[in-house]
Amino acid sequence: MKLKRKRSVPTVIKHTVRKRIDAALKTFNAKPEALVDDATVHQARRQLKRSRGLLRMVKDDLGRKRFERTNRRLRDASRPLSDLRDAKVLIDTLEALCKQGSLSATSARPIRKALEGRRQQVRKRVLKNRRMRRTIVSELAKSSRIIAGWSPAHRGWKPIGTGLTRTYRRGRAAMEAAVQRGSDAALHESRKRTKDLLYATEFIVQVRPQALQPIVDDAHALTDLLGDDHDLAVLQDVVDGELELRLPAARRNQLERLVARRRRHIQQQARTLGHRLYAQPDAQFVDRLHGYWKAWRRKAQ
Repeated sequence: MKLKRKRSVPTVIKHTVRKRIDAALKTFNAKPEALVDDATVHQARRQLKRSRGLLRMVKDDLGRKRFERTNRRLRDASRPLSDLRDAKVLIDTLEALCKQGSLSATSARPIRKALEGRRQQVRKRVLKNRRMRRTIVSELAKSSRIIAGWSPAHRGWKPIGTGLTRTYRRGRAAMEAAVQRGSDAALHESRKRTKDLLYATEFIVQVRPQALQPIVDDAHALTDLLGDDHDLAVLQDVVDGELELRLPAARRNQLERLVARRRRHIQQQARTLGHRLYAQPDAQFVDRLHGYWKAWRRKAQ
Protein backbone atom coordinates (compact mmCIF):
# COMPACT_ATOMS: atom_id res chain seq x y z
CA MET A 1 0.00 0.00 0.00
CA LYS A 2 1.43 3.38 -1.01
CA LEU A 3 1.46 6.66 0.86
CA LYS A 4 -1.29 9.12 0.03
CA ARG A 5 -0.93 12.84 0.60
CA LYS A 6 -4.23 13.20 2.46
CA ARG A 7 -4.07 9.96 4.43
CA SER A 8 -2.53 9.40 7.87
CA VAL A 9 0.82 7.62 7.61
CA PRO A 10 0.22 5.38 10.66
CA THR A 11 -3.09 4.34 9.10
CA VAL A 12 -1.30 3.30 5.90
CA ILE A 13 1.29 1.41 7.94
CA LYS A 14 -1.47 -0.26 9.94
CA HIS A 15 -3.16 -1.63 6.82
CA THR A 16 0.16 -2.55 5.19
CA VAL A 17 1.35 -4.51 8.23
CA ARG A 18 -1.96 -6.35 8.63
CA LYS A 19 -1.87 -7.30 4.98
CA ARG A 20 1.64 -8.70 5.33
CA ILE A 21 0.89 -10.58 8.54
CA ASP A 22 -2.22 -12.10 7.01
CA ALA A 23 -0.23 -13.16 3.94
CA ALA A 24 2.29 -14.96 6.19
CA LEU A 25 -0.62 -16.46 8.14
CA LYS A 26 -1.98 -18.02 4.96
CA THR A 27 1.39 -19.64 4.36
CA PHE A 28 1.45 -21.25 7.79
CA ASN A 29 -2.19 -22.25 7.52
CA ALA A 30 -1.43 -24.13 4.32
CA LYS A 31 -0.37 -27.75 4.23
CA PRO A 32 3.24 -28.49 5.24
CA GLU A 33 4.10 -29.07 1.58
CA ALA A 34 3.65 -25.33 0.98
CA LEU A 35 6.78 -24.60 3.01
CA VAL A 36 8.90 -26.98 0.95
CA ASP A 37 9.32 -24.28 -1.67
CA ASP A 38 12.26 -22.02 -0.84
CA ALA A 39 10.64 -19.01 -2.50
CA THR A 40 7.56 -19.39 -0.30
CA VAL A 41 9.70 -19.56 2.84
CA HIS A 42 11.64 -16.48 1.76
CA GLN A 43 8.51 -14.49 0.99
CA ALA A 44 6.76 -15.30 4.28
CA ARG A 45 9.89 -14.46 6.28
CA ARG A 46 10.28 -11.22 4.36
CA GLN A 47 6.69 -10.19 5.07
CA LEU A 48 7.24 -10.58 8.81
CA LYS A 49 10.60 -8.78 8.84
CA ARG A 50 9.22 -5.82 6.90
CA SER A 51 6.21 -5.68 9.20
CA ARG A 52 8.46 -5.43 12.23
CA GLY A 53 10.52 -2.72 10.55
CA LEU A 54 7.50 -0.56 9.78
CA LEU A 55 6.09 -0.99 13.28
CA ARG A 56 9.36 0.30 14.73
CA MET A 57 8.90 3.49 12.73
CA VAL A 58 5.54 4.20 14.42
CA LYS A 59 6.43 2.65 17.78
CA ASP A 60 5.47 5.78 19.74
CA ASP A 61 2.01 5.99 18.21
CA LEU A 62 1.48 2.24 18.52
CA GLY A 63 2.42 2.30 22.21
CA ARG A 64 5.28 0.49 23.95
CA LYS A 65 3.29 -2.48 25.29
CA ARG A 66 1.39 -3.06 22.06
CA PHE A 67 4.61 -2.79 20.06
CA GLU A 68 6.54 -5.18 22.32
CA ARG A 69 3.79 -7.82 22.26
CA THR A 70 3.43 -7.67 18.50
CA ASN A 71 7.15 -7.51 17.79
CA ARG A 72 7.82 -10.52 20.04
CA ARG A 73 5.12 -12.59 18.38
CA LEU A 74 6.28 -11.75 14.86
CA ARG A 75 9.90 -12.47 15.81
CA ASP A 76 9.03 -15.86 17.32
CA ALA A 77 6.84 -16.78 14.36
CA SER A 78 9.63 -16.07 11.90
CA ARG A 79 12.28 -18.16 13.67
CA PRO A 80 11.33 -21.52 12.11
CA LEU A 81 11.41 -19.84 8.70
CA SER A 82 14.84 -18.45 9.54
CA ASP A 83 16.02 -21.97 10.38
CA LEU A 84 14.80 -23.21 6.98
CA ARG A 85 16.37 -20.25 5.21
CA ASP A 86 19.71 -20.57 6.99
CA ALA A 87 19.97 -24.28 6.23
CA LYS A 88 19.71 -23.53 2.52
CA VAL A 89 21.81 -20.36 2.54
CA LEU A 90 24.76 -22.17 4.09
CA ILE A 91 24.87 -24.40 1.02
CA ASP A 92 24.53 -21.37 -1.26
CA THR A 93 27.37 -19.65 0.62
CA LEU A 94 29.60 -22.67 0.09
CA GLU A 95 28.71 -22.69 -3.61
CA ALA A 96 29.62 -18.99 -3.83
CA LEU A 97 33.07 -19.73 -2.43
CA CYS A 98 33.51 -22.35 -5.14
CA LYS A 99 32.38 -20.02 -7.92
CA GLN A 100 34.77 -17.34 -6.72
CA GLY A 101 37.58 -19.83 -7.13
CA SER A 102 38.36 -19.83 -3.44
CA LEU A 103 37.40 -23.46 -2.92
CA SER A 104 37.78 -26.41 -5.28
CA ALA A 105 34.90 -28.77 -6.00
CA THR A 106 36.88 -31.63 -4.47
CA SER A 107 37.47 -29.73 -1.22
CA ALA A 108 33.86 -28.58 -1.06
CA ARG A 109 32.29 -32.00 -1.69
CA PRO A 110 32.39 -33.41 1.89
CA ILE A 111 31.32 -30.06 3.34
CA ARG A 112 28.40 -29.81 0.92
CA LYS A 113 27.32 -33.37 1.74
CA ALA A 114 27.33 -32.61 5.46
CA LEU A 115 25.38 -29.37 4.94
CA GLU A 116 22.81 -31.15 2.76
CA GLY A 117 22.29 -33.72 5.51
CA ARG A 118 21.88 -30.95 8.06
CA ARG A 119 19.36 -29.18 5.84
CA GLN A 120 17.21 -32.29 5.57
CA GLN A 121 17.21 -32.63 9.35
CA VAL A 122 16.12 -29.00 9.79
CA ARG A 123 13.34 -29.33 7.22
CA LYS A 124 12.06 -32.50 8.85
CA ARG A 125 12.08 -30.86 12.29
CA VAL A 126 10.25 -27.72 11.12
CA LEU A 127 7.80 -29.12 8.59
CA LYS A 128 6.56 -32.04 10.67
CA ASN A 129 6.15 -30.18 13.96
CA ARG A 130 2.38 -29.62 13.97
CA ARG A 131 2.33 -28.18 17.47
CA MET A 132 4.85 -25.53 16.50
CA ARG A 133 2.86 -24.65 13.40
CA ARG A 134 -0.33 -24.25 15.44
CA THR A 135 1.51 -21.97 17.88
CA ILE A 136 2.84 -19.83 15.05
CA VAL A 137 -0.61 -19.52 13.48
CA SER A 138 -2.04 -18.48 16.85
CA GLU A 139 0.68 -15.87 17.41
CA LEU A 140 0.24 -14.38 13.95
CA ALA A 141 -3.53 -14.23 14.36
CA LYS A 142 -3.12 -12.45 17.71
CA SER A 143 -0.67 -9.99 16.14
CA SER A 144 -3.12 -9.22 13.36
CA ARG A 145 -5.88 -8.56 15.90
CA ILE A 146 -3.63 -6.29 17.97
CA ILE A 147 -2.82 -4.18 14.91
CA ALA A 148 -6.49 -4.15 13.91
CA GLY A 149 -7.36 -2.68 17.32
CA TRP A 150 -4.79 0.09 17.04
CA SER A 151 -6.28 3.53 16.41
CA PRO A 152 -3.45 5.84 15.24
CA ALA A 153 -3.45 9.07 17.22
CA HIS A 154 -1.30 11.25 14.98
CA ARG A 155 -1.25 12.45 11.42
CA GLY A 156 1.36 14.13 9.27
CA TRP A 157 5.11 14.02 9.87
CA LYS A 158 5.28 13.63 13.66
CA PRO A 159 4.77 9.87 13.98
CA ILE A 160 7.27 9.00 11.26
CA GLY A 161 9.71 11.85 11.99
CA THR A 162 10.31 10.53 15.50
CA GLY A 163 10.64 6.98 14.21
CA LEU A 164 13.03 7.94 11.43
CA THR A 165 15.24 9.85 13.87
CA ARG A 166 15.44 6.83 16.17
CA THR A 167 16.00 4.43 13.25
CA TYR A 168 18.81 6.46 11.70
CA ARG A 169 20.47 7.14 15.07
CA ARG A 170 20.43 3.48 16.03
CA GLY A 171 21.71 2.46 12.61
CA ARG A 172 24.54 4.96 12.78
CA ALA A 173 25.52 3.86 16.30
CA ALA A 174 25.40 0.19 15.31
CA MET A 175 27.59 0.84 12.28
CA GLU A 176 30.16 2.68 14.41
CA ALA A 177 30.15 -0.19 16.91
CA ALA A 178 30.64 -2.73 14.12
CA VAL A 179 33.63 -0.80 12.77
CA GLN A 180 35.20 -0.43 16.21
CA ARG A 181 34.57 -3.94 17.53
CA GLY A 182 34.40 -6.06 14.39
CA SER A 183 32.66 -8.86 16.31
CA ASP A 184 30.08 -11.12 14.68
CA ALA A 185 27.43 -9.82 17.09
CA ALA A 186 28.19 -6.16 16.33
CA LEU A 187 28.18 -6.74 12.57
CA HIS A 188 24.89 -8.61 12.76
CA GLU A 189 23.34 -5.85 14.88
CA SER A 190 24.46 -3.31 12.30
CA ARG A 191 22.74 -5.30 9.60
CA LYS A 192 19.46 -5.44 11.55
CA ARG A 193 19.46 -1.72 12.26
CA THR A 194 20.27 -0.90 8.64
CA LYS A 195 17.39 -3.15 7.60
CA ASP A 196 15.12 -0.93 9.70
CA LEU A 197 16.42 2.12 7.81
CA LEU A 198 15.92 0.31 4.51
CA TYR A 199 12.29 -0.52 5.27
CA ALA A 200 11.59 3.02 6.49
CA THR A 201 13.11 4.77 3.46
CA GLU A 202 11.51 2.30 1.06
CA PHE A 203 8.17 3.21 2.56
CA ILE A 204 8.58 6.95 1.90
CA VAL A 205 10.69 6.78 -1.27
CA GLN A 206 7.82 8.08 -3.43
CA VAL A 207 7.99 11.43 -1.60
CA ARG A 208 11.19 12.34 -3.52
CA PRO A 209 12.40 9.33 -5.54
CA GLN A 210 15.41 11.04 -7.11
CA ALA A 211 16.79 11.91 -3.66
CA LEU A 212 15.61 8.93 -1.62
CA GLN A 213 16.24 6.06 -4.04
CA PRO A 214 20.04 6.36 -3.67
CA ILE A 215 19.60 6.04 0.11
CA VAL A 216 17.41 2.98 -0.38
CA ASP A 217 19.98 1.50 -2.78
CA ASP A 218 22.87 2.09 -0.37
CA ALA A 219 20.94 0.62 2.56
CA HIS A 220 20.01 -2.40 0.45
CA ALA A 221 23.61 -2.91 -0.70
CA LEU A 222 24.92 -2.57 2.86
CA THR A 223 22.47 -5.10 4.27
CA ASP A 224 23.38 -7.50 1.45
CA LEU A 225 27.08 -7.18 2.28
CA LEU A 226 26.50 -7.63 6.00
CA GLY A 227 24.16 -10.52 5.23
CA ASP A 228 26.88 -12.26 3.20
CA ASP A 229 29.32 -11.69 6.04
CA HIS A 230 26.84 -13.14 8.56
CA ASP A 231 26.22 -16.19 6.38
CA LEU A 232 29.96 -16.85 6.19
CA ALA A 233 30.24 -16.54 9.97
CA VAL A 234 27.36 -18.96 10.51
CA LEU A 235 28.84 -21.39 7.97
CA GLN A 236 32.11 -21.44 9.89
CA ASP A 237 30.31 -21.84 13.23
CA VAL A 238 28.25 -24.78 11.94
CA VAL A 239 31.29 -26.49 10.43
CA ASP A 240 33.32 -26.04 13.63
CA GLY A 241 30.39 -27.02 15.86
CA GLU A 242 27.66 -29.31 14.60
CA LEU A 243 29.72 -30.80 11.77
CA GLU A 244 33.11 -30.99 13.49
CA LEU A 245 33.10 -34.77 13.86
CA ARG A 246 31.79 -35.32 10.33
CA LEU A 247 34.53 -33.41 8.50
CA PRO A 248 38.31 -33.89 8.35
CA ALA A 249 40.31 -31.26 10.25
CA ALA A 250 42.17 -30.34 7.07
CA ARG A 251 38.92 -29.42 5.30
CA ARG A 252 37.70 -27.38 8.25
CA ASN A 253 40.98 -25.50 8.53
CA GLN A 254 41.03 -24.76 4.81
CA LEU A 255 37.49 -23.42 4.95
CA GLU A 256 38.36 -21.27 7.96
CA ARG A 257 41.17 -19.55 6.07
CA LEU A 258 39.01 -18.92 3.00
CA VAL A 259 36.07 -17.62 5.03
CA ALA A 260 38.30 -15.25 7.01
CA ARG A 261 39.81 -13.84 3.81
CA ARG A 262 36.43 -13.37 2.16
CA ARG A 263 34.99 -11.72 5.28
CA ARG A 264 37.84 -9.20 5.45
CA HIS A 265 37.07 -8.14 1.89
CA ILE A 266 33.32 -7.87 2.52
CA GLN A 267 33.77 -5.92 5.75
CA GLN A 268 36.04 -3.40 4.03
CA GLN A 269 33.32 -2.78 1.43
CA ALA A 270 30.70 -2.53 4.17
CA ARG A 271 32.73 0.06 6.09
CA THR A 272 33.07 2.26 3.02
CA LEU A 273 29.38 2.04 2.22
CA GLY A 274 28.34 2.47 5.84
CA HIS A 275 30.35 5.67 6.20
CA ARG A 276 28.56 7.06 3.16
CA LEU A 277 25.09 5.99 4.26
CA TYR A 278 25.49 7.32 7.80
CA ALA A 279 27.59 10.39 6.94
CA GLN A 280 25.08 12.91 8.30
CA PRO A 281 24.08 13.56 11.93
CA ASP A 282 20.61 12.12 12.58
CA ALA A 283 18.95 15.53 12.98
CA GLN A 284 20.33 16.76 9.65
CA PHE A 285 19.32 13.56 7.88
CA VAL A 286 15.75 13.66 9.18
CA ASP A 287 15.39 17.40 8.56
CA ARG A 288 16.29 16.79 4.93
CA LEU A 289 13.65 14.10 4.63
CA HIS A 290 11.14 16.37 6.38
CA GLY A 291 11.77 19.00 3.70
CA TYR A 292 11.00 16.46 0.98
CA TRP A 293 7.86 15.48 2.88
CA LYS A 294 6.57 19.05 3.19
CA ALA A 295 7.14 19.73 -0.51
CA TRP A 296 5.31 16.52 -1.40
CA ARG A 297 2.35 17.31 0.84
CA ARG A 298 2.04 20.85 -0.56
CA LYS A 299 1.23 19.39 -3.95
CA ALA A 300 -2.04 18.10 -2.50
CA GLN A 301 -3.21 21.61 -1.61
